[in-house]
Order: sequence, then structure tokens, then C-alpha cells
Amino acid sequence: MSKNPKSLILVFIQFATLGIIFATGSVLARNPLLLGLESLGICLEIWAILFMCRQSKLQVTADVAPGSHLVISGPYRYIRHPMYVGLMLISVSLLIDQFSYLRALICIILWIDLLVKIDYEEKLLKDYFKEEYTYYQSKTHRLLPFIY
Repeated sequence: MSKNPKSLILVFIQFATLGIIFATGSVLARNPLLLGLESLGICLEIWAILFMCRQSKLQVTADVAPGSHLVISGPYRYIRHPMYVGLMLISVSLLIDQFSYLRALICIILWIDLLVKIDYEEKLLKDYFKEEYTYYQSKTHRLLPFIY
């Protein structure tokens, strides 16, 4: 487990905001279209986790575990942070399905946390994998293919 305070704080915020979102409404969207979007997010999460576990070391913190390998296949072939995209799809589906100002605020906090975590994680990955990660960055998008 990471002893890096920044990593721990970012993970705490991530899980706390997800917990609040899940506690303030249904865990599954009731609207069929939103349930489909949420399901897409869940599937992306599972796909990304399976590839990460199979090829490297999965961690919830942004820290790079010693002996890690850069995963560039599966969903990572297209986007560098598919797990975060999955969380964003899940949270926005639940927000729209059962909107409240509290949930909107919590989603904003979650998304800001994930964006900060991405920036921090990419710095750590670049330090660990050097040119290999820089090349990977040039060939993929952070979150949305062809956009960002």
C-alpha cells in the first residue's frame, strides 16, 4: 500500500465521493439509456482491470508498483485511463438518472479528483517508464479517443 500522502488523499476522495453517490440514490440507473451508459462504464472498468491484472500490478493509488509493466493492450490501446472513464460514465449516468444538487456537487468533486489523479499518475508513470511512456502518450488519448 502506498505511503505517499497525495496518493492516499486522492484515493480517499475518489472512494468517498463514489460512496456518497451510491448512498444518495439507486446504484443502478432506472432509465434504460442511462442504464446502458452505466453498463458500458462497468464493462470498461472490468475490461481495464482484467488487462491490468494480467499484465502488471493493479493499484488503487497513482503510485507505480516496483516491477510494474506498462500496459498498452486491451482498452489501454485506445485510452490511457479506461478505469477513470468507466467511473465517469457510471457517475454521470447515476447523476442524470436521479439528479440532485448534492449529487451534482459530488460528481464534480469526483471528476476534479480523477483529473488531478490522472495528472499526478502520468507524471509518476513518465518518471518510471521514461521514453516508453512518452511514446505511449503520443499514440493514445487520456480519456476520450480523438478528443482528449
